[in-house]
This record gives sequence, C-alpha cells and structure tokens, in this order.
Amino acid sequence: MTELPVFTFAPASAHDLVFSLDCARAESCTHSWIASFHITENMSESERRGLAVLAAAHGAWEARGDGGTRLVALESELDDALKIIAAREDESGDIALVCANQEGAEGLKHWHRSAWEAGYSLRLASPKEWAHLRSKPLCPLVICAGAVEPEFIEDECRQGRQVIWDTSKEDENPQYTDSEIVAYRISRAHRTFLDACTPPSSSPLAPGPLLREVSPLLKRAMKLLGDPPPAARTLNASPAPLRNIGASEQVIASCPQSSDPILTYQPCASGGLWRISARLDAATRRALLALVAAVAYLAPPQATVPDGVEAVHRSGALFLFNHADRARELSAVIGRDAVSESECTGHALLGPASAMLLLEAGEHTHRRA
Repeated sequence: MTELPVFTFAPASAHDLVFSLDCARAESCTHSWIASFHITENMSESERRGLAVLAAAHGAWEARGDGGTRLVALESELDDALKIIAAREDESGDIALVCANQEGAEGLKHWHRSAWEAGYSLRLASPKEWAHLRSKPLCPLVICAGAVEPEFIEDECRQGRQVIWDTSKEDENPQYTDSEIVAYRISRAHRTFLDACTPPSSSPLAPGPLLREVSPLLKRAMKLLGDPPPAARTLNASPAPLRNIGASEQVIASCPQSSDPILTYQPCASGGLWRISARLDAATRRALLALVAAVAYLAPPQATVPDGVEAVHRSGALFLFNHADRARELSAVIGRDAVSESECTGHALLGPASAMLLLEAGEHTHRRA
C-alpha cells in the first residue's frame, strides 16, 4: 500500500494557514494527502476536531497532530463522515487561482486572501494542472498571477470564463500602507490579527495613490464595501501602464500620474479578460473581485455568515469553521452535525476555533438578526 504524502503546518494566522492548506492540495494535485499540525498537545478536543474539519474542507484526506496522533477518534461519526467525503470525487471550487509557483507568488497570495475573505471556494493549480482540472463544469472565474502564457489566457476566455490577469509587481521600497482593515472580513474578527495589522499612528506610510478615470462599475463595487466607500488606489508609486490596448478593450482605471491604463476589460469569445498592471490595495482588489464575479454570474455560497466564520461546500457537505476569538451565533443551520453528533434544526452557537460539519444540509446558513 502506497503511503500518502504528509504536509506539515506550523501555527499561523487564519489566512496563512488556509493558504498553506490550499498550496498542499495544489502540490498533491489529484492525490490524497495528510495534514500534520504542530503544537496540538495543549488543544481542547473541540479545537482538535476543528482543525481536522478545516483540513478536510481544504482537501486533506486525514489530519494529525504532534507525534502523528490522529485528531479525530477512529470509527467516530466525524471520522466516518470525513472518510466518505474524502472518497468522493472532489469539486474544483468557485474560483481557480493559476500560477506556476504558488508559494512564491505574492500576487497570488493577495488574491487568495481577497477571495477567501469574500467566502468563495478556491482551487490553486499550475497551468498544466488546471488544464486537467478545468474539464469539470465549475470555476467560471480564473485568476492568473505572474508569468502565464497568453495562449493559456486566450483558451480560458474561449471556454467562457472571466479571467483576471495580474502582471503587477511590488515596489522594492514600499511607500504606502494597505487598506486591509476595510476589506478583510474573516481575519479582522480576530483581535490579535487586528492589532497586528493596524499601523501605529506615527507610521510614515500613507494610503496609496488614487487611480484616475475609474469606471462607474468599479465605483459602484467600491461603494458596496462600506459607507463611506473607499477610493480605488494602487500601492505602486509609479505603476507600469498596460501596452497593446485593443480596439474593444475598455479602460476601467488609469495611472495616478497620467491617463495610461492600468486596468482594462475586454470581451473575449464567450468570456472576458481583465488585465491589471498595478498592485491594487486590498479594498480595490476586493471590489474588482466582486465586479468580475457578478459578470461571471458567481455568488459566494455562504455570503451572509457572521464575520470570522469560514464556510465551504465540499462533496455535498457544508463545513463551518470559526476563526474568530469569540463565539458566533448562526441561524437556519439544518442537518446532521458530524462534529457534535447531533441534529441541527435552526439556531447554533459556534465557539472560537471550533467547527461544524453539516451532512445533508438544508437551508443555507444566514447571519442571525
């Protein structure tokens, strides 16, 4: 019997842990793998089960702790449920993030975070792996970061997908602070993360330069983020303009210093191509994602769960994990919870660092009024 590959994960912030899990899933491609977590000895039973559910939601066959111990008791209801889900053919996800080097692509990590915070199910892959996975009728939206062959982009558009192609680069000496607090819904629910990413009042860093000639569509998407709406910004002092603008290419935003385009949209076959040459701040990136998702007729499956709660649909089951540092109230939770081994008929309280795995889930989970 062939041993499954084991990927080890150190303690990390919520997004960094999820990103690492998705990178492991991409590295294993279509093969089963095991997630091994450090420092689980002092965790409660609820936290250990929660980690197992989180790992399964992101494609792991099994989850282990220190010394190779299983995080889920053998032959328990949760163990049986996870085995059934792992054995089923896996879905590709709502959004595909394609890059030749997942771990080394900072741009990909930024987009991963924005999509994850917005509640979308993600699938990381190299261009070669995605060519194999895309035969499934899912992933209407593809995000490509870094050096990707134009032929690959054109083929994705011909398949009817909306494609975001981000060729931006970070400045060697950053001059601007990101608007992370505005956009990061899940992570900001954790006070430790909030304190860590809030710049001190004496920080010399300022918000990035305002983009020019912003399309009304992007302005509308920015407005939906908050009141007052954040402005569209870049984090580059002098972003490189896009070249070879086609006759049918629509300018969505321009450089701060000139009218050179840095964000464009072009209908392509039955899909569309969104080209970016500037590193966008978190709020602008989140708004653009919402705009492109709307064009792709894509909505997050659990968009109204409370802040701090991640929701993932996989193989007909609904995974719920609370990344916040306090309990969250959920309503319309209907189904059999394999974690607590109980029936859920409506209201539920999800503790910090804990999870639910709803089998035969009924109505979607909504924010409690």
